[in-house]
Amino acid sequence: MRRPIVGYHRDAEGHWVAELACGHNQHVRHQPPWVERPWVTSEAGRRSRLGLRLDCVKCDRGEPPDGPIFVIQLHDASSQHYDFRLEVDGVLKSWAVPKGPSTDPRVKRLAIPTEDHSLAYADFEGVIPAGEYGAGTVLIWDRGHYRNLKGGEDPPSVAGQLADGHATVWLEGEKLRGGYALIRTRLEQGKDWLLVKIDDEAADARRNPTSTEPESVQSGRTLEQIAAEEGQDGNGH
Repeated sequence: MRRPIVGYHRDAEGHWVAELACGHNQHVRHQPPWVERPWVTSEAGRRSRLGLRLDCVKCDRGEPPDGPIFVIQLHDASSQHYDFRLEVDGVLKSWAVPKGPSTDPRVKRLAIPTEDHSLAYADFEGVIPAGEYGAGTVLIWDRGHYRNLKGGEDPPSVAGQLADGHATVWLEGEKLRGGYALIRTRLEQGKDWLLVKIDDEAADARRNPTSTEPESVQSGRTLEQIAAEEGQDGNGH
């Protein structure tokens, strides 16, 4: 199955790796006389091959994507919000987004940083009991993999971008797709962030997925159904 190149990064040994639209990675070495890819050796050459389709054996085998994960959990706690989480350096970096993500580039959504979570928490859906931190019903609203949108010879990592206060990533989820920016504001001593949809081919000002697609991508249930099946109300009581 042939998939287009959408970006590049270097592996631990410094070799160039093509990032494919399907979420898989593939080495694109220039090793004459066995492999002739002179375009790999320059930034202009690599940029000129964006969109080039490569055979993806991993797609043929049905393997999951290679990239880091993201998950968005709808959380009906003391106030309902969406927990936006990115896998970064072995943990889930997290932000509470009161109104949830938008697909409209004109909309800026407040994103309040919260504590890091373990990667295992990406699979949690259920009710957190009353009296515990974050008590309430949790629904997996969207999930998938993401890639770093920064390019260049030595692109900054997502962790480095977050430290600098401006990160851009491409989400490949079941509900959301496309570029998103996380931007630290100057308000409250820089403690708050904005989550903004990048204006790309996946942008759609007409969609309102937080309103029209409330169900879990894991179970197909709503918050109310999850709470009822747990035998509690939506706030863990």
